[in-house]
Amino acid sequence: MKFNFIPLEESHLRQMFIWLNTPSVSAWYGKGEDFHRYENVLNKYLPRTRSESNIHAFIIGYHLQNIGYIQSYRICDFPEYNRYVGADEHAVGIDLFIGEGNFLHQSYGCHIVRQFLDEIAFQLPGIDTCIIGPDSKNTSAIRAYEKAGFSYWKTIQLQDEFETEYLMKFIKDRDD
Repeated sequence: MKFNFIPLEESHLRQMFIWLNTPSVSAWYGKGEDFHRYENVLNKYLPRTRSESNIHAFIIGYHLQNIGYIQSYRICDFPEYNRYVGADEHAVGIDLFIGEGNFLHQSYGCHIVRQFLDEIAFQLPGIDTCIIGPDSKNTSAIRAYEKAGFSYWKTIQLQDEFETEYLMKFIKDRDD
């Protein structure tokens, strides 16, 4: 399987709006955020299209079809979040969702994550650790990340959030 990671552009935001409002995405991604208005999607994701953004955002492509979204960021660039996570300066966080229903539960997630780590996340200078934090009840995502090589690290409870994050860690082989 070969995926493409297309830098997020303003032209992708209508598709993001649709995906963020599908039950399979909204059940797990962006909880507590109001994505029912396009303006809110625009306000959150348009800044991520700019080169100076601390969040590197991409549309996931597969055989000329856009199927989802993935982003990476140095966790230390977000000190409020990192107070809970406790990551060092060598850690990158990733978040993703598959927005196209016919690509769900087909084992794409683990392949997307591994390819993204190899091609994008671990290409950032000084990065050797990746952390992902699915909802602790999202067993499908947890299984996919385990297949991609992640292992359980710890569970955290963010302030003002009802659900816990099941933090998982992937440490790059030092010989890579």
